[in-house]
Amino acid sequence: MKLRAILSIAKKGVLDTLRDPAAVFWIVVFPIFWLALMSALWAGGSSKPLILEVGVVYEDTGISKYPLNATLMVNIMSKIEVNTTKIFEVKVFNSTENALNKLKAGELDAVIVFPEGFSQNMTYGFTTRAKIYVSAADIQKKQIIEAMLSSFIVEFSKHLALVRAQIFYNKAAVIINRFTGNMSSYILPLIKEFIKGLAVPLEAEFNEVSPKSIATRAGIIGWYTIGMIGVEYLFIGIIGGIVIVVEEREKKTLKRLLAAPITPWDLLIGGTLAVLFSELISTVTCTAFGTLVLGGKIYWNPLNPSHWLLVYIMLLVALMTIGIGLILSLGAKTVKSANVLASMVTFPLMFLAGIIIPKWILPSYMRTIADAFPVTVGLDVVRQIAVFNKPVEALALQTVYLTLTTTATYVAGIYIYKHRLNKFIEE
Repeated sequence: MKLRAILSIAKKGVLDTLRDPAAVFWIVVFPIFWLALMSALWAGGSSKPLILEVGVVYEDTGISKYPLNATLMVNIMSKIEVNTTKIFEVKVFNSTENALNKLKAGELDAVIVFPEGFSQNMTYGFTTRAKIYVSAADIQKKQIIEAMLSSFIVEFSKHLALVRAQIFYNKAAVIINRFTGNMSSYILPLIKEFIKGLAVPLEAEFNEVSPKSIATRAGIIGWYTIGMIGVEYLFIGIIGGIVIVVEEREKKTLKRLLAAPITPWDLLIGGTLAVLFSELISTVTCTAFGTLVLGGKIYWNPLNPSHWLLVYIMLLVALMTIGIGLILSLGAKTVKSANVLASMVTFPLMFLAGIIIPKWILPSYMRTIADAFPVTVGLDVVRQIAVFNKPVEALALQTVYLTLTTTATYVAGIYIYKHRLNKFIEE
């Protein structure tokens, strides 16, 4: 191996990349566009709550006869606001059939039908029942609709139970005062709490607690910035690993290169350095745009020795993707086929391996893939340090795993590289 030859090959690869408009687009323009899109979607900071279109049908003919009736529930529903925005848009229909037709047509999110006797049961203290139909056109939105309506019904039921309990207590207190006299001052508070306990047996207070770094817009953008760097590494590293030999073969310069005082190792190391340089440019682009323009937060203190582990981890992730590319070069004979093959691999991994989409959103079997995929493991370590500011001591196991898998993958890639190179030379 000769350092001069390695640097010459690396320089050639860098210049070829900088002269290629398509390469510059994917390295610089694409991550900027994607980060801007992700920050607008997930960290906009001013998103409005979901507004539900709810159809209401009164099949109960006794509404006007009772003080507690179905219209009370609907009126309360129509006035509920979140951040000054009413979240239920209520529309009254004269028949269940008409309402369900609108629901099937996608014009409503849900339909509530109040059957005969609803108002009577509500007033007399019996169990009241309503029929609720929810649109299943969108499975995710369906879950949100059910959650919102369930929360409203639970809260309404709770307050209705407390009103009934208070009415019962007031009537019971008159009788107790009559028979217990002065003792009522001791007995009534206990009875009141007991009746309240019957009405509301369990109260729970929910408090939202998010990690400090991810609870803010800056933290979310920081998280996605690291993810975008990972996506770039996948594209650049895998494509670069595939074309280290394929490109020179297609240009018919491979044999001339090897006829010069250049060894196969010089070609491999020089090509690897050229790919690493492209990944470095993309890293700087993503970090600068994510932090300086979008306001993302990434912890980096060059005076903290533990933060230099980030450089090591990112180098491992980069070499891992190049190693994957070297292995995939078995299936590529031209640069065009290399790009197609790389896209077939990187696009699914981009979304399904927890790189740009949080792992908790993925199905369980995909989370298993994400937990084992070395690139995702490496990016998780980077996020733990750079976004969550976690001590590196707690990430030793993941670092060892990434080191071993990267070494194995790159060594396997070297073996494939030598095999492909010899085959191309013999052609």
